[in-house]
Order: sequence, then structure tokens, then C-alpha cells
Amino acid sequence: LLSTLNQENIARLFLPFVGLQQLAIVAEKAPSLPTHLQDIITAGEQLQISGAIRNLMERLPGCTLHNQYGPSESHVVTAFTLPEDVAQWPTLPPIGKPICNCHIHLLNEAFQPVPIGVAGELYIGGVGLARGYVNRPELTAERFIHHPDNPWARLYKTGDKARYLPDGNIEFLGRIDHQVKIRGFRIELGEIESLLSGYQQVQECVVIPREDTPGNKRLVAYVVGDDDLDISALKEYIRQQLPDYMVPSVVVPLTSLPLSPSGKIDRKALPAPDAAFSHSSDFVAPKTDSQIRIASLFAEILSLHPQSISLEDSFFELGGHSLLATQLMFRIREAFEINLSLRALFDYPSVSDLTSAIDQALVTGNYQSQTWDLDAEAALDPDIQPSTAIAPIVSPMERIFLTGATGFLGTYLLSELLTTTTATVYCLVRAEHIDAGKERLLNKLEATGLWRENFTSRIIPIIGDLGTSGFGLSATEYNNLCQAIDVVYHAGAYVNHVWSYPLLKDANVLGTQEVLRLASLGKLKPVHYVSTISVLSTSQTDQPMLESATANHDDLPKVGYVQTKWVAEQLVWQAAKRGLPITIYRPSRISGHSQTGVSSFDDLLSRRVKGCIQLKSFPSWSGLAENLVPVDYVSRAIVCLSQQNRLFGKAFHLINPKSVSLREIFDWVRFLGYSLEEIDYTDWRSKLIEDIENPLYPYLPNFPESPSNITNLIEYDCRNVVDGLRGSGIKLPEVNQDLFKTYLSFFRESGFLED
Repeated sequence: LLSTLNQENIARLFLPFVGLQQLAIVAEKAPSLPTHLQDIITAGEQLQISGAIRNLMERLPGCTLHNQYGPSESHVVTAFTLPEDVAQWPTLPPIGKPICNCHIHLLNEAFQPVPIGVAGELYIGGVGLARGYVNRPELTAERFIHHPDNPWARLYKTGDKARYLPDGNIEFLGRIDHQVKIRGFRIELGEIESLLSGYQQVQECVVIPREDTPGNKRLVAYVVGDDDLDISALKEYIRQQLPDYMVPSVVVPLTSLPLSPSGKIDRKALPAPDAAFSHSSDFVAPKTDSQIRIASLFAEILSLHPQSISLEDSFFELGGHSLLATQLMFRIREAFEINLSLRALFDYPSVSDLTSAIDQALVTGNYQSQTWDLDAEAALDPDIQPSTAIAPIVSPMERIFLTGATGFLGTYLLSELLTTTTATVYCLVRAEHIDAGKERLLNKLEATGLWRENFTSRIIPIIGDLGTSGFGLSATEYNNLCQAIDVVYHAGAYVNHVWSYPLLKDANVLGTQEVLRLASLGKLKPVHYVSTISVLSTSQTDQPMLESATANHDDLPKVGYVQTKWVAEQLVWQAAKRGLPITIYRPSRISGHSQTGVSSFDDLLSRRVKGCIQLKSFPSWSGLAENLVPVDYVSRAIVCLSQQNRLFGKAFHLINPKSVSLREIFDWVRFLGYSLEEIDYTDWRSKLIEDIENPLYPYLPNFPESPSNITNLIEYDCRNVVDGLRGSGIKLPEVNQDLFKTYLSFFRESGFLED
């Protein structure tokens, strides 16, 4: 094709996305390009701007790329012309606006138009509609329907999902039948494919759900990559970018994707993952009976070939997650007739180490659990010393460094900083390149309804990794950042309430140390650190715990995330003693936005509500309570408090003076239309054990066998917050039935909860 384009001086080319991608790959090594090309038009499948396509179009400055949409039943109905600046192209461009004599309707399940930004099914009207399917009257009646407001007009029901963007263009969100539900979560496969397509060494990809083992539905990613594609690095990249339930269990490298006769990807022809395995150079086969049994269980749970498991393979690096970890430990207890806790797998995730722990437990009745000297861990690098000659604090701040900007709270912090200041915000973000990083940030703002057009020029992505020395930046990039930044907001962390300390240390502890190092170099840069109320003692006390209090780590729950946040907070206090201006914010459970209801689906509260609705019951927890603070309040409070120099050196408890019992929460849920029965805690836990698709199932280790082991919340003082917010007009929204109505409405509209 490339030579034909050159020989015939072709000016306009129409081809499907797969063809364009192949053309772009071939063009990378071609000595000459078809410079006569003026227009490339693609349709048939969703356009993904891969690295190869981006490179091709950058080398064809006189050529314009057009993205069109239209099924066979109507032909083309929308069109979008990509702008001249290739660097600004998103990975998934919109499909544009309706062309002449075509109508597009985005409707919900009640056939009502959806508002801007909300996904709906795409219906097509206009003169281009086909009459129907030949000799298939039932299918014709199903797909070609009467317009809900005009019985004389017809619409074609596409089965595609889309939403309107603020500029009037339409964003294609994939097939409705490509939306899958795994572990209780509704997942858009296109979102995962978009992330993979943005990876520099990935040429093509597709993600599908597979159930090779009955009852174990999982996501499998198939990728065609460059010769230097490192699958391990790609897996780590995915894990850092996506919530646990969206991470593919397996990434299968292929030389090419199978195609149907029409040139589209043939998903049914994709091979089973174990058909593609090969041994790496460092493969070590399990030898002992115990090692072979453990490797076989790894393979069974992960749906891998038994002979593909190496002795040093980690369960989690092979694609394991919290839900599968729970299943694995149940199988191990049965196979070895041993009562081993889930923590053993997180302490010893490899075949070799886990086998040793099991062998020890078989002899002694228990295994030696991993312990960490948190006092020793909480030692700040002595090289982090703010210079006495450092320039004074800049006020007002002009350049802000923000970590965690793609997280739930971080997205709201970014919006609040952009809204209430004139500063430029430098956001640390994991991505393949600057354009992909900026796209991630803008997508997060857009998805939460926070996006404003004037934000674009004030968001600067810094492509790096929180858990890497110097954030993985070059020496020049790092030094420039040190000199430019006026203030640091550190909200970044890896949140996982099941993982052990070492699995979270790099991001949460070493990442905080790198933030403090950055702040100590160049000009003096205050650090505003987001901690958690969980770092304080869980011991019962008659008096509210003051904001000046510190806890002995012996009183902390043995949860890796809490341990890393405690160590990180100690590092921040040590930096303060060395002269670095700091503030520490300890929020309790951060809930959804008080006005829009936008919430994190991966939050324990969201999972708890959805999980109990799925079980049609909630446990009698004898008054256990949640301390909830809406995310809009937390973000506004942090930004307000951080801009008062008199408050440096203090901690702030961003908590709710009034906790809400779980019984009260579920009474609200019941009042709002969900049938829930309050049952004995032990019976409820047994029901959860049987429901592996429940979103609470991965948190099973957090629910002890006996409710007597569940401690209630203690009281916290928040006088520093009250003092700092006085006169600001920032009020904590009341957590009541009306607020939960807002949350549940969002859950339903987003598809997180079924109607």
C-alpha cells in the first residue's frame, strides 16, 4: 500500500484503523513517505493514536487526519478533523459532530436524553438509515425503532456508548457489549485499551474478558509490541495507572492480532493465555513436592500453564490481586490442611518463599511473619538539610508541585488550586510522554466535572514516578524543577489496605522522602503533606486525641498502608525540625462530592454499600461508625489552610465531629429503595465468603472472624482546623440521608449500582 500511494501520487486515503496502524508501522522504516497525501480518513473501528500513527502524521505535515463514525446500517454519520498540532492529539480522539442530514441522540435506558458529559447509548436518525435487515424482521424491529418523540421517524439503536463533550463533539466510549462486570465492578475495556495504546512500545492491543476456569472471570490483554517491549515493565506501568479491579491478570505478547474478513480485530480468535507462554532465561523449575503443589495452585488460580511458573515468580507479578489471593489461601489451607493467614502470601509472595513458610508452619504450627522495625524505617536521609542561605518563602505562590493529581482527592486539590490561585501547577504523573500525561490529568478533571477550558495552559505534567529516586527525572529536569517550584502539595500515595509494608514502601515512604529532598534543594519550598487519621493510636481514650499528638507504631493496626503513612509522617516531622516549613493534614474517610455525588468506586465506603446491596444484607456491628468528610470540603480546607504562613508546623484533623453508625447508613440506603436485611455478623461474613464476585470480597482479610475484634472509632480534636478556617466560609457538609441520596444517585447514573 505504501509503495502504491507513492507511485500513484494518491491525495486522499480511506481505510480502517487497523489498516492505518499497519501503514504507520511500515512507514517508520520506509525511506520515503507519500508526500502527496492531503487527507487520511479512518472509520470502521475506534481510532487510537498510537506512537506509530503520531510519528507518521508528524512526518506528513501537509496531511490532515479525519476520524469518522458510522455503522453499516447508516454509513458515516459523524466526522471529526484532528487539529494541526499532532502533539495535542488525545489517544482516543472524539468522533465529532453529525454530518448534514444525520441526527445523533444519546439516550439513557428510559429513552431520555443524557446531559453533557454523561454516557448514553448512541441512536442514529436521518436520511441515511437502511430500511432494515433482509429477511430478518425480528432483528429489524429490535434495532430500527420509532423515535420516542416522533412516531413517524425512525432511529437505529447502535449498541454503542458515547457522551457529549462541552464543545459539542461526541466522545465514543465503546460497545455496550464490550462493557463487562468483573468482581462486581463494571469495566470499560476501551479505557484499558486506551492506556495500553499510549505505551510507547505497544503497536496494537485488545483487552477481553476470559473465563478459562469456571467462576474465574478475568481480564486478558493481548499486545503487539516493538522488539524491545518489556512485558514486566508494561505490567508495572498498568498497575500504577489503574485501580486493582481494572488491571489485566495476564498480558499476552503476540506478533499480530487476528483479523476478521472485514479487517476488524477478531476477538474470538485470540489464543488462551497459556498457549503463548515461554520460559525466560532466569526460569527455575519448582523441585520439591511442596513447591510443585504451590506452583500448580498458582497456575490454577491464575489460569496459567503449570509449567510456566518459576520458583521465584511472585503471585502478584504473575497477575494476582487481592481477590485471587484470598481464593489461593483457601486452596492452600485445604491442600496442606493448615490454617495460614492471608498475610503470609503478602509477606512471602514467591513460590519459593511461600513454600518455606508453609513447611515451617507444618512443623511448628505457625510461620515467622515478616516484621519491620518502623522506628529504623522512620529515619530521614541526613543529606536532606534545608540550607540556611535559602531564599525566603515566595508569596503569593506562582509555581506549585503536586503529587497524586490523578487520585481522587488529588484531582479535587488540582481543581481547587487552579480555581483559587493564579499559579501554574506542575503535576507528577506516570505516563509514557508529556502529551499522555496531560491527557490523563485532563481526563480526570473532565470525568469529575471539574474541567475548565482555562486550566489547560496552567497544568504542566512532570513525567515521573513517586517511588523512584529523583522521581526518575534526568539531572537537568530535576534541577530545573528544584529552582522553579515555590511550594509542594504531597497527596500522592499507593492506597491498598491489604498489601504489606514492603509492597507499599517505595511509593509511600521513599516517595515522601524524595518530596522532602526536592523541597530542601534550591529555594525554600513549604511541604503540605496529606497523611491519614489512621496513623494515630487505635487505643480507646476518654479524651479526644489532639492534633499535636503522635502515636507509637505499636498501637497501629498491622496494615501495610497505615504503617507506611506513619513512617512517612515521621519523616515529615523530622524535616520540620531541620527547618523545612511543613503542614500535615489527617483526613478521616473521604467520601464523595457533597453536591454532585461524584465518588471513588474503589473506596471502602463505596464497596461496602455496593457489596451489602449485592448480598441483600448488612452485618450487625454493634454501633461501629464511619467518620465521613466529603472530598470537596477536604480539598477546599487544605488549600485554605496551606496559604496561611502562621499555621506552619501544625497538623490538622480533617474529620467530622459527628461520626455516623453503619446501621444508620444502611437505614438510609434502605429508605432510598434497597432491600437490606440486618443479620448476625458471622452469618453475613459467611455470605461474603461465598460471593467471590462481591466488591467486598478482596477485603475479606479486614473482616475478622469475630465481631469482638472490631474496634470502634475514637474521638479526635480539630481545634487547629476550626481556627484556620474561621472566616473562610468553608463549612463541613452535614452527613445525612440527603447526602447519601446524592451519592446513591451518582452510583446509579454511573452504572456502579444497578437500578
